[in-house]
Amino acid sequence: MKNRLERAKEEIEKKGFEAILISQEVNVRYLSGFC
Repeated sequence: MKNRLERAKEEIEKKGFEAILISQEVNVRYLSGFC
């Protein structure tokens, strides 16, 4: 059980990190459109 929970946490963290990177890229593109 513990291994499953730890793996799930890692997956969630990876997805969250990817989501942050994607949102940062979108923000950079959005802001660069105004510069």
